[in-house]
Amino acid sequence: MENNTKILTIAIPTYNRIEQIQKQVRLLLPQLVSEVKLVVYDNHSNIQVSDLFTELELEKFLIIRNRVNIGGDANIARCFENCETKWLWTLSDDDWVQKDAISKILYYIRSNQDKTFINFWSPVNYVTENSEQFLRFLSRGDIFCSSFTMSACVYNMEILRDDLYFYYRNLSSMVGTLIMLTKNIIRTNGKCVWLNDLPIELGDDVGWNYSDFINYSFLFTLAFGDVGRSNYCKNIFIGLYKTDYSLICINRASSNVTWKLRLGLFCKVSRHQGFFNALRYCTKEYVKCLIFLFVGDWVKTLKPKRA
Repeated sequence: MENNTKILTIAIPTYNRIEQIQKQVRLLLPQLVSEVKLVVYDNHSNIQVSDLFTELELEKFLIIRNRVNIGGDANIARCFENCETKWLWTLSDDDWVQKDAISKILYYIRSNQDKTFINFWSPVNYVTENSEQFLRFLSRGDIFCSSFTMSACVYNMEILRDDLYFYYRNLSSMVGTLIMLTKNIIRTNGKCVWLNDLPIELGDDVGWNYSDFINYSFLFTLAFGDVGRSNYCKNIFIGLYKTDYSLICINRASSNVTWKLRLGLFCKVSRHQGFFNALRYCTKEYVKCLIFLFVGDWVKTLKPKRA
């Protein structure tokens, strides 16, 4: 009976991040209302998450502890599989929620009950009314990237649940949620909301290695091979490749990717997309990546060394 009154599940997957999960949950607890269910998915951490909170705190949210470490991607997928409310907000344990985060999420889902997906990290406010608009909108690299940023996305699971299969089938792609969403939008011609109104403070860095992401991202194109790659070469595939080129340019320090490996990734992406398609559809990102690889690093070598 309890779930009949709840419309939103906040699901936080976590593993061996004591300080982060404590802080995040304690930021959320004062905001909880009767319509919201908070669930923490403990991926068999060395210290049980339940040991980090008082009995009074534990009464206010649910902890599901995996019997073994099933991997980060699978732990996130369990958030979707076990969701019993209409809406699901998947939240990282270190993207700190704002003081009005829950009320903001509730406001937008109440205003968009017929929508399939709400993204809060879009550079522009927009509503995609059908699959054609959705696919075209995701040709933008910044939109494509935001559409699988975990803490920025809220899902209508009443609509998406029948396509959860595609998420599990594509877990290793690192964009399984986006594949699930895209498959559903194509099938149902659904509507999505894109907002520039983040309810969280995104962390300074992310835990995944961008070289891994680029290698796995090609699985995204394979996921749509049943319809024919040519159908998507002018829309969502462009967004994917723009994202890949931009990640190579960022060269995030925590990923520790050498220049040689970045060059190899660049060649792999451009070969996969096709040289002429890259120049035609991703001109800005492609040229910027070339300049960064061959001029940016060379300029650094010219800087005078300190005595």
